[in-house]
Amino acid sequence: MARKIFLRWQDDSFLSKNGTILPYDKLEHAILGFLGMILSRYLLNVDGLQMFALLWLIWNLIGIIWEIYQLLAIKHLIQLKDIAANNIGFLLAVFFY
Repeated sequence: MARKIFLRWQDDSFLSKNGTILPYDKLEHAILGFLGMILSRYLLNVDGLQMFALLWLIWNLIGIIWEIYQLLAIKHLIQLKDIAANNIGFLLAVFFY
């Protein structure tokens, strides 16, 4: 039987209190996604929607790698709502651009 690697969507709460920096995990993901996009935009001095698309891809890969790390090292199941919260932060960064 295959090992379960994803936490079921309905079993993961948007109000889960598993955050590392903030008490709410999903809020933490959204804020870090937002700040990551904004800071990398200014630090790399990039402009334009195509660059935001590239930064979105890079930050999404970092988020997915982090989820895989948690799966392997901490034995945490991959939470798709974490990835969704990251993307909400990325989207807000594009709107505030």
